[in-house]
Amino acid sequence: QNSYISRQLNEQFMRKIPVGAEAANILVGELDCLNYQVSGLIRLCEGRNIGDITEVPIPSRFIFILLGPPGSQQKNVEIGRSMSTLMVDEVFREVAYRAHSRQDILAGVDEFLDQVTALPPGEWDPKIRIEPPQSVPSQAPRKVAKPSIGVGKPKLEEEEE
Repeated sequence: QNSYISRQLNEQFMRKIPVGAEAANILVGELDCLNYQVSGLIRLCEGRNIGDITEVPIPSRFIFILLGPPGSQQKNVEIGRSMSTLMVDEVFREVAYRAHSRQDILAGVDEFLDQVTALPPGEWDPKIRIEPPQSVPSQAPRKVAKPSIGVGKPKLEEEEE
């Protein structure tokens, strides 16, 4: 019965997903052998169904992996949540699709951070509902002023740490 309920929920969820949608999988964890965090963002050439990693059967296009040393799980989860927020942003997602280098991705992150409004923890009461803005700002200026993608040629040699 659980599989029936799960399949039924997934079918309801699938109806809300636009045709042609692709997933970004965010994976975080800890490894005993690490002394510091290691991360990677992988963009597949085309979306692939990669098993039950997604809640619904849509192709995965991006995979973000973050591994940290023991005791870093909470920090890793927060970084994963931040990466998820980036991937939901239409302008950043376009940057991620077209990026040729790490610098292109970082330029997209910088552009996103220039536009985002953040509420610092401790300076607002989470029990109080924050009212949405009267009107949602247009994304058109951001789309026009997208970060330059691939200005430099991609580096073929690996950078040293």
